[in-house]
Amino acid sequence: MGKQSRSLECGPGCAPWGTTDAIDVEDYRNEWSSTCDVDPDTVRFVQGRAEALPYRDSTFGFVRAGQVIGPYAPLEQSLFEAVRVLGPKGVLSLRVLGRDVNEVLEALKVLGMQIKKVEREGYEDEYDDDWVEIVAKNKDVRGLNR
Repeated sequence: MGKQSRSLECGPGCAPWGTTDAIDVEDYRNEWSSTCDVDPDTVRFVQGRAEALPYRDSTFGFVRAGQVIGPYAPLEQSLFEAVRVLGPKGVLSLRVLGRDVNEVLEALKVLGMQIKKVEREGYEDEYDDDWVEIVAKNKDVRGLNR
């Protein structure tokens, strides 16, 4: 499987259809088999943390981190790691708290990402804040400059 066809899901819950790799601090594979449309045997699962992704540079064509970066994983280091494992012209999809949006956007620009979408998704009482979806594309055809 080529790196552009690989996708990484960071965080809890279901891995969307088409996900090839998933990482979380807890092992959700048993929950996936009963609550998700994804066969847990088709997703390479790694138990780990978003701020220390155990993958080589430029491994994935798509990285998604929903509700992880900010509330559960250190913002700056987690963003760096997500961009580091993203391949040339790869796409990063994030769901972050409204209070973190400006910091996330600034960090992504510094990391060479082109912001494609910023959209508020609605308020959540548990966090006393809005969730915001951010989609960015890696501008560097070689991947992150190291």
